[in-house]
Amino acid sequence: NTAEESREKKQFDVIVDKGLMDALMCGEGFDLERLMGSVNDVLTHREWGVHVLICFQLSKASKQGLAEFGNSESDPSLMWDFDIPVEGSENGRACFNMAQRCRGQGASGLGIDKQLATEWI
Repeated sequence: NTAEESREKKQFDVIVDKGLMDALMCGEGFDLERLMGSVNDVLTHREWGVHVLICFQLSKASKQGLAEFGNSESDPSLMWDFDIPVEGSENGRACFNMAQRCRGQGASGLGIDKQLATEWI
């Protein structure tokens, strides 16, 4: 086994975070960069890699941090789409956010059917 084969065996096409970020943000010393670095390590670097983040409403600073990290730390980039409407979540407490790997396409290049993605949640 080469190092590349070993790394690929430990990667996933989809990562779903439902509440982990919320729990970590409540504690002292939360490190968004460290969390996202770990996600980056295990999310496939192929262009179909998807990170689903279900959490309480994100602050502008958190959204900016996620977007900046996704653009700077990985190839292909991890492009975010925040606050995707989900039927039944009109109370405004939870939000559905999704990122997909893409090369030079920008956020508008996400190839995921967001309606389909939110229906299975």
